[in-house]
Amino acid sequence: MCVDVLKLARELPLSDERYWHGDLTLAARPAAAVLNSRQGRHPHGGEAWVRATIRAAAGLIDDEKVIVSSTGMVTWELAAWAASEALGNVVMIVPVPEGTIAEDAHLIAAKVLADFGLSNSDSLVMPFFVPPRGSEKLLWKARDGLILRNADRLAPVSIRDGGFLASCLRDPRIADKISTDWSVEHKPLVLPQQKIPDPAHVQRKLSGLNWDHVAHWTRMSDGPWPGESRADYFSALAGSRSGHYRSAEATLKRILDERRIRATGWRMPMNVEMVSFSALPPWEMVERMTWRKRYVRLNYEPWGIAIRRDALIELGGREVIYGDLAIRKQLSATDRMYFQKVSDHSDWENELEWRLRGDLALEPLSAGDVLVLVPDETARERIQPFSRFEVVALT
Repeated sequence: MCVDVLKLARELPLSDERYWHGDLTLAARPAAAVLNSRQGRHPHGGEAWVRATIRAAAGLIDDEKVIVSSTGMVTWELAAWAASEALGNVVMIVPVPEGTIAEDAHLIAAKVLADFGLSNSDSLVMPFFVPPRGSEKLLWKARDGLILRNADRLAPVSIRDGGFLASCLRDPRIADKISTDWSVEHKPLVLPQQKIPDPAHVQRKLSGLNWDHVAHWTRMSDGPWPGESRADYFSALAGSRSGHYRSAEATLKRILDERRIRATGWRMPMNVEMVSFSALPPWEMVERMTWRKRYVRLNYEPWGIAIRRDALIELGGREVIYGDLAIRKQLSATDRMYFQKVSDHSDWENELEWRLRGDLALEPLSAGDVLVLVPDETARERIQPFSRFEVVALT
C-alpha cells in the first residue's frame, strides 16, 4: 500500500498569494525537499541523519534548487536552517490560525524568517490555515503531501520502514523525483536517563539547611532554550557531538552565564511568559522527578536554582492558586495568571508551585538569596566556578 500524495496535497488549506511573505518568485523556481521520518527528541550533530541532512541541503542548493521545508518538527526545521547556512533559497510552509488577516499573517511570517536567520530577499513563507480548536499536527500529513507533490526533487535521508513517508515515497507518480544520494539508516537516538538521587540521602545531606526557598528545576531541552533563536539552536546542534549540549547541566550553566532565568509561556495561562518554581524541599521534589513518556524525558532533573521565598515575593513572585473552573471564574484577569486547574486525575497542587511574571534577573540578588542545586559533589566542583552563589550538592 502507498499513500496517495496528490490527494493529501489537495487537503491542505493553503493560503493564496495575498498571505505570502518574501520573494514570491521562489514559488516558480525548481524546488527540492529533504525528507526525514521522526527522530529522537534530543538530536545532536554526531548523528548520521543530522550530518546527512546538512549535506543534502547543501548539495541541492549547489544544484540550484530552492529548499521547501516547514516548522513544527526538528527534521523539517533542520533542513531549512541548513539551506540558509548554504546561502540558498528557502520556501517555508507554516501554520496560521484560520481567520488570520493577511497583515497579521505577514507579521507571523516575518517572525519565522527572523527566527531562522532568513530574510525576505532569499525566502518565501506560504501560510496554511489551522481551524479553530484544531491542531496543526492534524494537517502535517497534508502539508507533507503538498511538499512531496510540488518538489521537483526529493532527497529521503532517514526514513522509517513502514512509516508515513516510506508509504508516500512508494507513490509511482513521484518515483522519478527521488534521489537516494544522502540516504542513511533510520536509527533514532534515545539518551540515557539522568540518575535521580535517593530522597532519604538528600534529606540527610541537607538536614542542616533551613529550607525557606522556592526552586526552579531544569531539565534536558529538546529545542531552543527560552530566548534562543532557532538559527542559534541549530548552529549549536550541528556543532555538537553528543546530546549533552542541551542537558540539564548545560541549561543550568546557561542560566548562571546569563545571570537570568528566562520566562516561557509554555503551558502557562494565556501563554503569559512566567518563571515557575516549587516550594517543595529538594528531598520531596526528587520523589516527583519521573519519566514523561509523552515528552520522552524526565519532568524535572536534579539541577536547579533556589531563591529565598521572601526575596521572590519582593520581586513579585506569587503562590499558585489551585482549584476548579468555578474558582477561576471568580478571579481577576491578573490572578488568573497564577491559577492552576486541578481535578481528580491530577496532583498539581502537591508541587506547591510559585510563579513570577517575566524573567528573573539574578544580578540584583545577594549571595544569601540564592542556592544552586546539583545532584552530587562531583557536579558541585564543576559548577561552583561558574557561580557567585553557593552551590549545594544534593548527595
